[in-house]
Amino acid sequence: MCFFPLPLVILFAEHTGDNNAAHVDHANPHTFEAEDLQKLILKATHDLEELDRKRRRDFKQYEMEKEIHYRESLQNLTAEQRVEAEKKHEEVKQKHQKHNHINHPGSKHQLEEVWEQQDHMPKQEFDPKVFFQMHDVNGDGFLDQEEVEAVLSIEVKKLYNEKDPSYDKNEMIEEYHRMREHIYKEIDANHDGLISRKEFLDYTKSPEFEKDDGWKGIEEAPVYTNEELKHYEQQRQQLADHYAKYGAYQMPYHPMDAPPYGQPVYYQVGGG
Repeated sequence: MCFFPLPLVILFAEHTGDNNAAHVDHANPHTFEAEDLQKLILKATHDLEELDRKRRRDFKQYEMEKEIHYRESLQNLTAEQRVEAEKKHEEVKQKHQKHNHINHPGSKHQLEEVWEQQDHMPKQEFDPKVFFQMHDVNGDGFLDQEEVEAVLSIEVKKLYNEKDPSYDKNEMIEEYHRMREHIYKEIDANHDGLISRKEFLDYTKSPEFEKDDGWKGIEEAPVYTNEELKHYEQQRQQLADHYAKYGAYQMPYHPMDAPPYGQPVYYQVGGG
């Protein structure tokens, strides 16, 4: 019996009623051939890559807005209040950077930690074949994005304390995505947006699998440069001047008004 990767099945189901679907052979609309599957995989991969590009762009804007909002909040303070606010801001940053070692996503150390702490298996019995089978939840022979992100919880939770309001849930969600993208970059050899059993096992036999270079979280490795922030501020000011001149209204931005955790759109910047 042939199993199609779940994300592809969903995409296929969504598009079967579309006469313009690029992955369907319109000369033979009643069957689903191997060539159709290949087209579907390419289309699904392209769609997922586009979603990731948009997500990274939106998150960068979110982080720059957050920094601008913090700087603006200092402007109306007295000198004494400003010193105190900057001190608290720095204390929070320092607290966030005090965490246990973050294993390199996809490394042997990282997967062994999942095997031992999440799967409750003896560390000395770590077996890549069994690991793959256990985490291929839908049994389709591939690790899809959700299945990969599910093995990253231990590392992400070292960086973020969900019960502490000083941690940004948007950043926590983005950390899952960043780690997942990194794993795909290293393991997804044919770049089809899925990790096959062969790709996974081949990687576990490579020298890279044994390395653990650690991982820097978003607060330790900002997603924008000073030049990008400066350019964004200029564009932002031009937009504000335009609104002021023509009387348009812009909803205020509040970085801490994070969208509900788990929503598909994570980075809400500005208004409608």
